[in-house]
Parts: sequence; structure tokens; C-alpha cells
Amino acid sequence: TYSSDKELRKIASKYDIAYAPHWDHLFPLQQHFKKVFFFTQGDYDIFSEETNVINLLNMFYSLPVDMFTVSNFLASHVSRKQSRIIQVIPCGIDLNQFNPGDKFIEKTILVVGTAAVQQKNISNVLTHLLLLKQRLNFNIVWINPQENIKEVKDIIVVNDPDPETLAMYYRKSHLFVSGSEIESFSLPPLEAMASGTAVVSANNGGILQYGIDG
Repeated sequence: TYSSDKELRKIASKYDIAYAPHWDHLFPLQQHFKKVFFFTQGDYDIFSEETNVINLLNMFYSLPVDMFTVSNFLASHVSRKQSRIIQVIPCGIDLNQFNPGDKFIEKTILVVGTAAVQQKNISNVLTHLLLLKQRLNFNIVWINPQENIKEVKDIIVVNDPDPETLAMYYRKSHLFVSGSEIESFSLPPLEAMASGTAVVSANNGGILQYGIDG
């Protein structure tokens, strides 16, 4: 933790490399460290169509920093928007944690994500699943990573589960639904696939790194 550029300079004298987890760290780190890496995982700003945001990111992305990203979709996006060619290092998952197994006795559809993040489309997906549930008999499980939501009618809400519980729901559910409008990579559909669970997803860009229609 540091509170001034003077302190950051002292920190930089002890290390050879700095890793920037967000684009607005690039300038102060590049000023003081000999080598800086930036692994962009798709900050919300990078998908903005506002001219001032695009221009701001262009300035940061023009710095002499080695950049990597998580998918061909995001690499193409950055190339088009920021005129920067960056290497792709796809995300990975732990196959010891996410693997196939027995399913719930009752048909179960799984949704994972934070409703507060608009582009995740969680509320919209749940609304449509509830309409479908009126005609078909199945359970809806919503894994809610952040908010403390106590109860939603006709939906089983699981708040911030531990890794074992999360993997269990992936493994035992029959279908996983992702309605995200845009994703850089999107781990949940991949975790579901590794767990032997069928996936229905919007074509959000990032899923094309590993998903094939049909």
C-alpha cells in the first residue's frame, strides 16, 4: 500500500517487474518500474462507446507496456478500439474441482452471476425462466456471488457459496443458462461444461474462445 509517488518509487527500487491489474495503474507503474505487464480481463470501460472514455483508454494503451488478454474476442476488440496488438492467454479452470457426476433427481436449471452488473442480464434471465417454469416442471437455482439476497419466490438462492458447494451445483444441475450480453471470456459456462452440464448462452463474444454452437 502506498499513498504517494515518492513511496511508489521506493517500492519500485526493490522489484524488477510490476503487474497492472487495471488500466488506470499503467501510468504510475510505468513511470517507476523497469518492466510492467498488463493482463486485461475486460474492464467495463473497455466496452464503452463514449468518445471520452475511448480517448482516455487510447492514451493508457499507448504506453510501452507488455499487454496480454484472455480471449481472441477481446484481443480483436482492443486491436480495433485501441490499435494495440496483444497476446492471448486464455483463462483456465481446475478440473479436479469441476468434473461430471450424478444429477439432482428433479430437473434443475442453474444461473450464476451478480444481478447488479447490468450486462450480465441476470434479472432478465431469471424472469424468463420463471415464465417457463409455469409450463414446465423444474427447479431454478441462482448462485449469487455477492449480494445478500434472502429469498426470491420460486427460486433457490445460494449466496456466496464455498468452492465445494459451487462445484456441486454445477455438477448436479441439468442445464446452465448464461444471458450475458458481452463477456471477455466468461468462466461459468466453461465450469458448467467441465461439470458435464449442458449450456445455453447468449453469443457474448468471449464464449467463442471455447464454445461451439450446438
